[in-house]
Amino acid sequence: MNFNTQSYLPTILLLFFTFNLFGQNVKYKKGEVFIDKDLAYVILENERANKKEKRNFQMKDAEGNLIFTLKDTAVYYNQLPHELSPRLAYEGHILKATQLNKSILVRNVNIPNFKHQINYLLKKTDLYKTQVFNENVLQEFAELLLDNEIALEVERYEEISARRDSVNEQSVRYHGPLVKRESGFLNISEDRIKEEYKTLCTYKMRVRTDYTYVYDIFNEHQEQIGWFNLFQNDKKESDNVVIAVCTYGKMKDPEAPSPVGDQKMDFEVPRLKGINDQTVERRIENITKYLVDIGAL
Repeated sequence: MNFNTQSYLPTILLLFFTFNLFGQNVKYKKGEVFIDKDLAYVILENERANKKEKRNFQMKDAEGNLIFTLKDTAVYYNQLPHELSPRLAYEGHILKATQLNKSILVRNVNIPNFKHQINYLLKKTDLYKTQVFNENVLQEFAELLLDNEIALEVERYEEISARRDSVNEQSVRYHGPLVKRESGFLNISEDRIKEEYKTLCTYKMRVRTDYTYVYDIFNEHQEQIGWFNLFQNDKKESDNVVIAVCTYGKMKDPEAPSPVGDQKMDFEVPRLKGINDQTVERRIENITKYLVDIGAL
């Protein structure tokens, strides 16, 4: 049988190219990425002086050139007169492509052994195939590091920041100076909301139906400062579900359930990420956190 080698050459080259493109042998071991047995990249976690410091990461090529960094960032609200320390809005990481000189906000990746996860995510991009960290790879990687939570937190931060000063001014005008305290975690105990051991408010159920609970809110002087209508909405698929409508403002008298004229503020309180709000207590914590963040409590 007589074969024409030249006639088969394009097919042989195509098969060879396909094998090299899709048959790469990529291995990861202790932060080192090997492609076809050659060291290609090194993923590093920056040393931390103590356990309180956030985890930061970087990637270098085999020659030691920096490819990208993942550095923690924290965004705070503008500090109000009653706050003794800045109030945290959200945390995330900044993905910075050094050679491209571009940065993108992504989710918080302060996670043990995240180097392994970085390698896993990069396998889903074209980086290991092309060994070029270009803008397409940056966008692919950033999208894998994004989630709906960080987008909602940024949106919430912008919405609250735009109203925080004016809401706080109204609150002080209606009910006097707010409790001075350090900014920290809220704690609910026996119908009492505390922040860093300082009581902010108490709440008491006024009405209960099959669909809503209505609670009155009282300040530290036991003056009624508002109320909220808590919806019993169990939708788990929606991140933006409104769980309550809160009315906050000056009362006609201690017994009256309605604020005076325009001396009130109405808030549609959204579900807050990071809080399991499937119980009434957690939903009240959700509502209180929103009122604290926006400067009303």
